[in-house]
Amino acid sequence: MQTKLKTKQQEEYKETELGLLPKDWEVVKLGDVAEKMKAGGTPRRGIKEYWNGKIPFVLIEDMTSCGLYLSRTKETITEEGLKNSSAWLVPPNSLLLSMYATIGETAINTIPLATNQAILAIIPKDNFDIVFGAYLLKFNAERLKMQNIQSTQKNVNKGVVENFKIPLPPLPEQQKIASILSAVDEKIQAEENKKKALEELFNSMLHNLMTAKIRVKGMGVENG
Repeated sequence: MQTKLKTKQQEEYKETELGLLPKDWEVVKLGDVAEKMKAGGTPRRGIKEYWNGKIPFVLIEDMTSCGLYLSRTKETITEEGLKNSSAWLVPPNSLLLSMYATIGETAINTIPLATNQAILAIIPKDNFDIVFGAYLLKFNAERLKMQNIQSTQKNVNKGVVENFKIPLPPLPEQQKIASILSAVDEKIQAEENKKKALEELFNSMLHNLMTAKIRVKGMGVENG
């Protein structure tokens, strides 16, 4: 039985530099599946004309708190800020990847925006499903961290990311993988939102009951 399984595995899989992979999967550099890959920049904070405009400006903390899709940011910049910095306007449905400190965090922007220098925006080619890409890079975050170029603060740069090797299934398989993971991710997010709402309700009730703003007498409840 073991011999049969081994033979089947040998027929369907191949040894690669990334380990055992299905024979129809490729190993490619991330740069090979990107139309464009560019980091952002931060306008000078001392110039007020550069800030609080209409262009959403992404920081890593926005990415770590948004889930898979990013649709809002804490900060915004102006057109002047965009023109007078290394920031650029990233089109919607690009893949954002954090390169400093929190290496490997990913998000997909649903709106045009700019990013700081710690975030690389990747515009994918047609053979690279963006949702699959976001989950793939998140899964490979630890391996990406090992490419870090500094000893004090862990950073990677565009060159490292461009040359980072990834497994690439055929596009239909990428899309199926992305669909499965998205469904589970959405369920987790829904449960987390429900948990947060219940925690807020509990904390509100705790405060109101312990400060006698709501009083319990017998079987009834009275507002204080």
